[in-house]
Amino acid sequence: MRKGFIILCIQIGLFCSCNSWLELEPANQISKEKLFSDEAGFQNALNGIYQKCAETNLYGKNLSWGTLSVIGQNYNLDVIYDNNDGYMGEYEYESSYGLTVIDNIWSGLYNAIANCNLLLNEISSASPSSFTLDTVAKNLIMGETYALRAFCHLDLIRLFAPAPVKNDQAALVPYHDTYPSVITVPLKTKEAIDKVIEDLLKAKDLVAYHDTVYNKTGMAYKMAARFQGQYSNKGGSFYNKRGYRLNYCAIVGLLARAYLYKGDIDNALYYAKHFYDRFYNGNKWFTFNSSYDYTTSLNYKQKKYLEECLFAFYNGDLLQTVEGYCAVGSYPSSLQLADYDGVFAEDMDDYRSNLISNDEDRNIYKYRQVNNYQQDDVEGLAIPVLRLSEMYYILMECNFLKGNKAECMRLLKEFREKKGCKRQISSISDIGNLYDILVNDARREFVGEGQLFFMYKRLNRNILVEDGEITASEDRMTFKVPDSQNFY
Repeated sequence: MRKGFIILCIQIGLFCSCNSWLELEPANQISKEKLFSDEAGFQNALNGIYQKCAETNLYGKNLSWGTLSVIGQNYNLDVIYDNNDGYMGEYEYESSYGLTVIDNIWSGLYNAIANCNLLLNEISSASPSSFTLDTVAKNLIMGETYALRAFCHLDLIRLFAPAPVKNDQAALVPYHDTYPSVITVPLKTKEAIDKVIEDLLKAKDLVAYHDTVYNKTGMAYKMAARFQGQYSNKGGSFYNKRGYRLNYCAIVGLLARAYLYKGDIDNALYYAKHFYDRFYNGNKWFTFNSSYDYTTSLNYKQKKYLEECLFAFYNGDLLQTVEGYCAVGSYPSSLQLADYDGVFAEDMDDYRSNLISNDEDRNIYKYRQVNNYQQDDVEGLAIPVLRLSEMYYILMECNFLKGNKAECMRLLKEFREKKGCKRQISSISDIGNLYDILVNDARREFVGEGQLFFMYKRLNRNILVEDGEITASEDRMTFKVPDSQNFY
């Protein structure tokens, strides 16, 4: 395979204000020799990979509130048909639009991976003494880069290979872990996930000291530290706003996600429980949003409940992009939730229903810009990727599968109470019943975030719609590897 084109994003004036690096525009590419000549170069290269992932072709749209939410049937498709994404909701992946979207996802993720490999290649020989925080800084950059490489590969696996429950022998996705790229044989799904896990385990150990000891104020003081950067970390701005980076807690959460997708219940439970015991039930670094039950005024800012978010990307143009997306064609409106009555059913007191307008349009407030109230990097420009709720789902499923039904029921009761649901679920008859409960909750929790589609796929569950179900056939649930694979 030919070596992929490497995008090296350089931030000008990176640390010159209290605003995060995430707000700054990338400049032109420069030589790797100049880029990696000092500490700022390594920081800039890592920042550039995050920015690459936050572009609209990836998590800035297609892999969050755009394509994945459309094919997961989050939205009223009539409203967005003129954007072409409506055709993706009909699973017309072979259309010219569908082929372009899928090709952009594949090439975009592998481009980010190539940049990770370049950065790891260069930083491996760098002296710790060239970093302001010495080994702490070098390890943190390496750890985040390993985690990003794993994160991108995991989503390539989840998108372009059958779910392990269907076929774990398909060899479709290569794991690129060297720079420059060489011909790489695609791995079987479980083998590829093992490589993801290997990288995440490295990443976890590398970032642990910084996030849990050295600069734990950047994580421990809840959303104000993780997303607002209100507590100054040692080393400067680069070490703030850890919620926008693959921090220790996010990596632990990704390990639980990866092990569960592989079908390794024991390890999925281990890491989800580690997070729950240490950072939710123990130190309480993460909490459920205490202000769910706000009035339905659009001026209320907390629509993404970042208190519960382990990791989010950041896109400075997000609100304008969503606004433009919704303004196309005959229905210039917001994203509109499909099957509101089915989603909330007997739980209309669920606080998450307040994130949907109570008129017939059922507009979704999560990405809505009104009177400049989401014009900030704390709320409006965040793209949630990993949540506390997912850790609960994993704990409930794994405990039930291991025969610990009492703990599953305790967690379900605790979770539903935090979401404002007053209806009691007294028992769970079997694993299918539990999956019904979890899938329907995910329809509320992951609106506009893309994760609902991955849940359907992992469980081989039909996709719920207002008038029934859409069969979870392989041609709907798995993208075809594009011809452009040979470029990478």
